[in-house]
Amino acid sequence: MSSFHSDLLASALFSKIYRYDVKNLQLYHSRLSYKNLKLLSTGVTQCSLNSVVIKYDNAEKVPMEDIIQLFSCDTIVSMFFANSSFNAFCKSYDDFIDACNTVQKVKLNYLPVDFNVHRFYQCLKKTKSHALIAIHSFYISLDVNETV
Repeated sequence: MSSFHSDLLASALFSKIYRYDVKNLQLYHSRLSYKNLKLLSTGVTQCSLNSVVIKYDNAEKVPMEDIIQLFSCDTIVSMFFANSSFNAFCKSYDDFIDACNTVQKVKLNYLPVDFNVHRFYQCLKKTKSHALIAIHSFYISLDVNETV
């Protein structure tokens, strides 16, 4: 199926799903537009994005903070990257930390090695943020709020 037809099918499907009250959103190995995720995020209390690529209409990948800000303050957002970059980047660590303050908790699992956890942690300590952020990896497991 062509990408164009897949997008049409997805848009039709999302407009139907959007009419229902989705509380637990789980997406696996998918490509999704930012616009469709925005439709689906309303009312979600648990979101799990597993190896999902989210792009703007211009085909640019969406940074993590823009994804997280779609959800409400009572949402737990889990992102699984399987050590691949997908959407595992942010405009800045400070912007990302600010976005994490807008939801209940953020879980980042199997971040790629190019995500600098140490630098992120240093930024988090400076901000004295109250965000609940858990980072799990093959190499580390850190609940950054334990020492902040």
